Amino acid sequence: MTVQYSQLVLTGGPCVFVQLFLRWRGCVFKLIYVDIIVFLTLYFTISLIYRFALPEDTQRGFERLVLFIHNFQSMIPVSFILGFYVSLIFSRFWHQYVVIPWITKLSMGLTTHLPGSGERQRMIRRACVRYLLGSLILTFTRVNLTIKKRFPDFEAFIAAGLFTDEEVQMLEGMQIHFQPFAPVMWAVSLLTMAEKEQLITNPHALVLLIQDVNSFRQGLLNIFFMDYVCVPLVYTQVVTLSVYSYLVASLIGRQYIMNNSPLIDNTTSKDFYFPFFTLLELVIYVGWLKVAETLLNPMGEDDEDLDVDSIINSNWRTAWCIVDGMKTSPPAVLRDAHWAEAIVELPHTEESKKLGSTPYRGSVYEISAQPRTNRLGSIISKIGFGSTQDVNAAGSSVRKRSVTINMLRRASQMKDHTRESITGVDQSRTSTSLHPEDATLEQDSRSFVQAKGFPETITEEAEGEIRFQTRSDIDNEKKDPLQPATG
Repeated sequence: MTVQYSQLVLTGGPCVFVQLFLRWRGCVFKLIYVDIIVFLTLYFTISLIYRFALPEDTQRGFERLVLFIHNFQSMIPVSFILGFYVSLIFSRFWHQYVVIPWITKLSMGLTTHLPGSGERQRMIRRACVRYLLGSLILTFTRVNLTIKKRFPDFEAFIAAGLFTDEEVQMLEGMQIHFQPFAPVMWAVSLLTMAEKEQLITNPHALVLLIQDVNSFRQGLLNIFFMDYVCVPLVYTQVVTLSVYSYLVASLIGRQYIMNNSPLIDNTTSKDFYFPFFTLLELVIYVGWLKVAETLLNPMGEDDEDLDVDSIINSNWRTAWCIVDGMKTSPPAVLRDAHWAEAIVELPHTEESKKLGSTPYRGSVYEISAQPRTNRLGSIISKIGFGSTQDVNAAGSSVRKRSVTINMLRRASQMKDHTRESITGVDQSRTSTSLHPEDATLEQDSRSFVQAKGFPETITEEAEGEIRFQTRSDIDNEKKDPLQPATG
């Protein structure tokens, strides 16, 4: 049945998963230890024959065969095929568990819409639950080996109190494929009878109860479907053939060649005798395949098969407790302990306080959402260009500031260029004759900066901050930098 180990991995740690390998039930080595023994036996048998029984000429031929198989062994797409196959099998395995019907919802509906402690009400509620549970168990006796052993015949149903002698005689007179669904029809007939007897006073309640019974019947039908429609046999054959053909090729292709062989380079190839990494591949690939083989039909007695027996026991206890073992009337309604409090905080123990918690306020709760202009002013004020109000008054738009940055940078680059490349030439003549447009722009930018109180030079860090905020405006300015800003 399903191996439970969730309690061992509640909190991660360096040795948490190491202890999982110490458990034999459900362990991968329990599934593959026979394959490991057979593989190593054949591997060392071939190795001993190659080293001590073959003449030298035959050894050279065997070594050529080893190299040939080793070169082409990787052409078998084992991991690719196994990945898709295991994914399909696990999805099917989980779906087989999900489709199992539970009687809890229907039991609560019976208690709600067919209330009363009278004998007639109790008899109808208990009979409906008994019929549906009998139908569930009868279905599992057709598909699950564990339940088949627990209820091998109708005598076991009578001994368990699921059916009476009369009901068993009626079932035995029916066709085999209809037997699991006959008790469901009996339950629907009982509900209709209760509505006619005015035990169910609301006609909509009868519809809801019949819908729940029909959903339960559909779950039983899905169990049969999952058992009847299998994974295509050819898919299973291809995957199994791929894995074991790869292992058979490894028996020869992964043999170590002796150091005295002229076919290998002794500086790069070593004779280690034992196939360490080949054995690791065997554990991974065969273990992967065994997982799929175990989950292919989870209705057997493997360690990881569905624990249907406990599912039936849980349904059985829960159904009887709801329909006839619980007091349906609620307790008296009183003032709660926090009656006078508007904001209630749940208490903590000393241990839970140490864990701490972060209240959820949204991922962008603490991110500032102020406009771009205000954010730019905040950055400028932080790096020493004055207050935000001064910046907003000085520059009527972000576009004008980007033009100013370009002017300052052009002037700075022009000065550096003239110092390095033009030695002994009049600085004023160079700046006015070679670059008249830059000189004009430089003069305009200086006038603007001095008038607004900005410094004449700008640091690289400040320029990067401002340029980051006004990147879109600068891109527009490159197209027509002298066009006046609008708006």
